[in-house]
Amino acid sequence: QAGSAAGYGCGAQDISTRLSSLIYGGTSVFAVIAGASGQYFTGWLLEQNGRDFTPMFALVVAVELAGLVAWNRWWDSERVFE
Repeated sequence: QAGSAAGYGCGAQDISTRLSSLIYGGTSVFAVIAGASGQYFTGWLLEQNGRDFTPMFALVVAVELAGLVAWNRWWDSERVFE
């Protein structure tokens, strides 16, 4: 949570000072959808694998690494909007 608030929360302000609240709120919709559906998917995946957590941890590692690569590849703190 602290890393998200320090990085992503400030990122919306870097892109646009005037529209930062709209950018942050609009993109938070995707986080809410992922969080809500993630609980269902976790239960489903555990049921499919006999309650073995290994595939779940492997999936988490893959998603985190993909996010790290995407962030480092495309993030730019230059102002886009006024």
